Amino acid sequence: MEYNTLSFFRILIPGLMLFLFFMLFLTNDFNEIGNISSLFRDFELKDTFYICVFLIVGAIYYIFKIRNILWKPFYRRVQDNIKNKLLNPVINKLSVAQKEKLKEKKKLIHIFYHFVDLDASLKEKAKRIRFNGLIWSSCVDLSTISFMTAIAFLIKFIFIETNYSIIISILLILLAAIALIFVVILTNRHISLSNEQLDMICQIYRRQLEDKIFEQLG
Repeated sequence: MEYNTLSFFRILIPGLMLFLFFMLFLTNDFNEIGNISSLFRDFELKDTFYICVFLIVGAIYYIFKIRNILWKPFYRRVQDNIKNKLLNPVINKLSVAQKEKLKEKKKLIHIFYHFVDLDASLKEKAKRIRFNGLIWSSCVDLSTISFMTAIAFLIKFIFIETNYSIIISILLILLAAIALIFVVILTNRHISLSNEQLDMICQIYRRQLEDKIFEQLG
């Protein structure tokens, strides 16, 4: 999967989810849920309109960094793994202060992508990682948006006391929990896939990697 395609779907998918969950929030009983599907009966004729709506909603979601609330600690795990793996070949040549300096911001991440761009096989592996990343971030979105909608239904219950609101809220919390389990699984898979690239870099480009690392230290 190409980076531009990944970026497009990372806006479109949460936009679609937000739209559907908002329509769900407007329902007051289970019979009305079926009416949501009627909005898409003429999807082929109106697909451009709907895609624009999803992209606008998804862009708002992206601008306010709502995904990051849940995704940030998992994403940090992946980033920390990359940094630690790249430092392994020179770990004994660095002081504690130097290690900390290298781990600041994205110094080592830039080195990682430098080598990915150099090697065709690493680029090919990157496509698999991006696809996993799309499923990963989509599960984060599903968990986040499901939980947000569950809270909205609980608030709705305060004003309109119906069993429907409580039942939907519980189902959405369960959905959020299941999606979160998949986030954990996909985070581990993302680390495993990136380790394939990192192992190649540390073996094939070891000398160049050392040079790049010490360049960062000035």
